[in-house]
Amino acid sequence: MTRKTKPIYYKKTYLFALAALFTLAAQAQISKGVKLVGGSVTFQSTNSKDKTGGTTTDLGKSTNFQLTPYFGIFIIDNFAAGAGVAFSSSSSDPTFGSDFKSTTILFSPFARYYVKNFFGEGQFGFGSSKSEIEDFSVKSNVTSWQLGAGYAAFISGSVAVEPFIGYRSVTVKETDGSESKLIDSGLFISISLSVYLGRE
Repeated sequence: MTRKTKPIYYKKTYLFALAALFTLAAQAQISKGVKLVGGSVTFQSTNSKDKTGGTTTDLGKSTNFQLTPYFGIFIIDNFAAGAGVAFSSSSSDPTFGSDFKSTTILFSPFARYYVKNFFGEGQFGFGSSKSEIEDFSVKSNVTSWQLGAGYAAFISGSVAVEPFIGYRSVTVKETDGSESKLIDSGLFISISLSVYLGRE
């Protein structure tokens, strides 16, 4: 390679690398108007606490399984907003000795922001639950919030498998006006299958 050809060679290599980076960035970007449709399965092990007035009682561990279909739309590039409907079932063995089971339905608006294939998500939920302790049942109002991060592993141009990890807190308050609140909080993991309609 002569001295004249070296600058030309390096310039071409630089331009090729720059073009490749722009191509990868464009492929990673999810454009405004793309629709997000999917469903997730979640497992969580939480610390359950009863809070009445200024007194908090530890009720031990509980486990929660949740199925959530969801829909969203990218309102700007890489930023999606939407909502899901969560169906969950939880059980525990509280310290007072009775088996505890609960079923919950939540409406859960969410927002996601993507950096390449990684994304952060925040979510707020509200709904109702029915709890059973032996032969006694209670209806309650439920609120929740969660924050976490995931990765969209695309198995085709528009379909992705998405592992996710986060922290969630759920507050359950009886509808009879009682001051008592049940609070479940802890880390959770989930796996989703998402379809990005309109993604090129």
